[in-house]
Amino acid sequence: MEKQIAAIFSLLSFNYLMFKYWGTWKVTLLALIGNYFFISILIKSYIGLPKIIEDFNVIFIFGICILGTYNLWRKNKAGTLTEYEKRGWILTRTFLALFVLSVLVGVLVFLFMKYIYGIYI
Repeated sequence: MEKQIAAIFSLLSFNYLMFKYWGTWKVTLLALIGNYFFISILIKSYIGLPKIIEDFNVIFIFGICILGTYNLWRKNKAGTLTEYEKRGWILTRTFLALFVLSVLVGVLVFLFMKYIYGIYI
């Protein structure tokens, strides 16, 4: 129940901000994408979603993350990042380093599992 209430208040506050800064096609696109995800969360909380829509949401979010990272990289290369975007760029590179490190540790544990846990695959 808490998830649904949080999603409803998030939807209301998100739409308030979108209508406040309405006027450009970027804001319109962001409003449509945000409302799609909030409505998906609400539907999933009550009746569930088909597996294909959940997979689509994961791929869609991954694509948005890649596009955002590419945009930050392009602005960093051109030297037009604001201070706020610079902090985001540093945070993105930090998360990327942590992700690569966690994958490396996972692969090493899998490779040396027979020595660590005595399990042979």
